[in-house]
Amino acid sequence: MAAWDRGDIGGGHQYFLQAAQKGYAPAQYMAGSDLRHGYGVKKDISLAMPWLLKAAEQGLADAQNDYAKVYFYGEDGIEADPEKAIPWLRRAADQGYLHSQTLLAEAYYNATGVDQDTDKGLVLYTKAAEGGHGFAQYNLGTIYSNGINVPRDDTKAKLWLETAARRNVVEAQLKLAQLYEDKARLNDPVKALTWFLVYAGGEGLEAPTEIATLSQDVSAEQVKEARTDAEGIRAKLPEDWRDVL
Repeated sequence: MAAWDRGDIGGGHQYFLQAAQKGYAPAQYMAGSDLRHGYGVKKDISLAMPWLLKAAEQGLADAQNDYAKVYFYGEDGIEADPEKAIPWLRRAADQGYLHSQTLLAEAYYNATGVDQDTDKGLVLYTKAAEGGHGFAQYNLGTIYSNGINVPRDDTKAKLWLETAARRNVVEAQLKLAQLYEDKARLNDPVKALTWFLVYAGGEGLEAPTEIATLSQDVSAEQVKEARTDAEGIRAKLPEDWRDVL
């Protein structure tokens, strides 16, 4: 890690590899991650996976999650095989690993590698959301907003969408703005404008057309209020929602 800190990524990999060969699980995980992503070494998923598996077999949740993720989605020539991923996701999820809880919840909702079980999916999304996983919070808010296999609940939807939005999950910012804009739902045009502006401030994102429409529907003072609130929210956003885990 000291080699990494001084910018010697390749040298760091060699130290990770030495410790990995002696059976140290965190080093096996790091060596596998280097090879998977091409950090300080030529990218090679075929060499990465055995190291990730060794660390996973020793109970390292990071490795269990990453090994599973490769098979869940498929990556760099390795075909997707969700059924192979599920046992490793369960192992990591049982250790409280938030990413795995979220991915396993997705699997249960979409019947990916498992039989569909939205009840189990909801439990897992809730655990991950309560643990601070931004995308689980967004998904949970969307579930309650859309009434996906649960009664529609705008209070819970607002709670989880705003929690995710303040963690800089841009999808949650947009969804929350739309929920506030809906006259049959939260019906608060100033807060809707605020969150559309927060969303529009994200890097590479186009300003939604709703900003112009809402700016005409409310007073100039309310537009100023929304812009001030949006600037205050954006000033407190982490660069990435994972930063708050």
